[in-house]
Amino acid sequence: RQLAQADLARRPAGDAVFFDVLGWAVVRWPKGWTLPIALLVLALTLAAVWRGRAGGWLTWGGVLLGLAVFLGSILGSGAFAYALSLALRGFLPVPWIDRWQPLVAAFWALPVLVATLLIPALGRRAGGSGLFGGVWLGWALLGGALAVVAPGISYLFLVPGLIAGAAGLWRKGSAAAPADVLPVLAGGLLWFPVLLPLYDGLGTGALVPVAVLVAVLV
Repeated sequence: RQLAQADLARRPAGDAVFFDVLGWAVVRWPKGWTLPIALLVLALTLAAVWRGRAGGWLTWGGVLLGLAVFLGSILGSGAFAYALSLALRGFLPVPWIDRWQPLVAAFWALPVLVATLLIPALGRRAGGSGLFGGVWLGWALLGGALAVVAPGISYLFLVPGLIAGAAGLWRKGSAAAPADVLPVLAGGLLWFPVLLPLYDGLGTGALVPVAVLVAVLV
């Protein structure tokens, strides 16, 4: 209805970043706002870390270990997924196969396995607050990079990161807070509609990217 009533002769004022929320609404902002939003996300994340340090329940060492777990999970998942894709190449003569669900499920499960190996090794030393700070610092940094090179998809990191920064400021101790789940839910709402159809569009070429992207969420 809005398209039928729109003045198609009138050109938009400029580019925009936009995304759909479960078909209920479209969220958008001018493309020029993306980098300031990314800087705001980073500022909120650093402010939450500073507040945690001032409160005595967070250290920079814990945050850096949390960041190492985050980056290690992404890199490790990508390496394992690539190795598995090479091992399966002879069994996958075409990009799209019948009964593809177990294959895709295996690549979805790889990041969970990698995280299960990394968290006992580094996560316990980082602590819950260190993991929270390090992971969302990683999201803020990746969101900032995408705001520069690919602003159209930066919302995938910036929106959950913005919520995480606010949740971090809401924390009042090292224990997990109910607000901690909000950025995770936001990430799921934005990422799953992108991840689920990747195999349909790319076939086996989507397997390694799926593992890497799921690692970001895990």
